[in-house]
Amino acid sequence: MLQAYLPPQLSEVEVRALVRDAIDRGAADLGSTMKAVMPTTKGRFDGKELNRIVREALG
Repeated sequence: MLQAYLPPQLSEVEVRALVRDAIDRGAADLGSTMKAVMPTTKGRFDGKELNRIVREALG
């Protein structure tokens, strides 16, 4: 019932694309990448999972 009021959730594939785009635009570390991606993902994707994906992409 609450899902109708929440913004649509992002898939992991979509988040990985956002992270890759942020890195391509110059984000070189965890902090700058998270800062670039968080406005788009906030409330739409789990922050811990986002952190894991960013670490994988940077590693």
